[in-house]
Amino acid sequence: MRTQLAVLVFAALVAATPASAEKYYKWQDANGTWHYGTKPPKDQQAEALTVRAKAASETEEEAAERLRKEKARNGVPVATAEQCAKLRENLKVLDTAVSVRADRDGDGEPEELSMEEQRAEAERTRKQIERFCD
Repeated sequence: MRTQLAVLVFAALVAATPASAEKYYKWQDANGTWHYGTKPPKDQQAEALTVRAKAASETEEEAAERLRKEKARNGVPVATAEQCAKLRENLKVLDTAVSVRADRDGDGEPEELSMEEQRAEAERTRKQIERFCD
């Protein structure tokens, strides 16, 4: 139990501070309990530990947001995450549906697209995703 607590305390120390900021040591007391700390004890031999911190990996959403911000800084128009999600959803329908209906002339009445129109719309959507989202 004490060993587990010592390990948990050590893990918290490692997580709370940069690994390059301090050295860590481990030593065993007369009762056989392992201790960890940033300062070795004066009356005992302690082993210096090499601690390597690994940067947290970026999630897909974070990577997409970072890329979106980079594009915006470079003057490239960008879409929001919601707009990109809708484009990807539309592309999935265009690529998988047998029949697609769309309001082509803006009168509120959807009309069935021909296969050629459906493929053209899918290609146009792919280009929008590539340009504005990825």
